[in-house]
Amino acid sequence: MLNSSAQSADRTREYKVEVSTNDHEYKEVARGVLPDDDHTWTEVKVDPVAAKYIKFTGITGYNLEYAVGLKEFEVYSP
Repeated sequence: MLNSSAQSADRTREYKVEVSTNDHEYKEVARGVLPDDDHTWTEVKVDPVAAKYIKFTGITGYNLEYAVGLKEFEVYSP
């Protein structure tokens, strides 16, 4: 994951990642905090799980008065 390149006020702080096989029932597989910059990649390794859908949720931002953002999200399968 790569945080937003916009100003710090638009960056995601706390996030969660969920997966689903049917787009109705989601299971949380990761939760954490992204760095307050636009150039540090955050890599999260999760245990293998069947999934067709992946959902990223920005829970809080670095400035609570603005929206959260994410520049890139990449998924790799073994």
